[in-house]
Amino acid sequence: MKKGAQKAKPVTKVITVTASGPRTRPRLSRGRKDRVKWKNTDTVGIRIKFLKKWPFTGSRHQIPVGAGGNSATLTVSSTAEKRKYRYTIVPKRLGKRGPPDPPGVSVGG
Repeated sequence: MKKGAQKAKPVTKVITVTASGPRTRPRLSRGRKDRVKWKNTDTVGIRIKFLKKWPFTGSRHQIPVGAGGNSATLTVSSTAEKRKYRYTIVPKRLGKRGPPDPPGVSVGG
């Protein structure tokens, strides 16, 4: 890093989940070590379950999000691959079809 250059500060992104599914698919930076948390506006508690790969620091687990509450804040791992990470919401609230696009986050440099 050049002398006097500012290091990019991490950004915390909030993904709002309604009864019809998540509203955004954020792009996260592993270089900044961005953070993410889920906000549940539904009246039923949910869990976020990543399907194949885990892009965050710490051990892989289902992320609980209480009714009307927020999840814990997770930090993108500096070793996460640059790709899309898909997850599902448990329990499913949208019947068998689910949302038009599966939920996910994208990790970039």
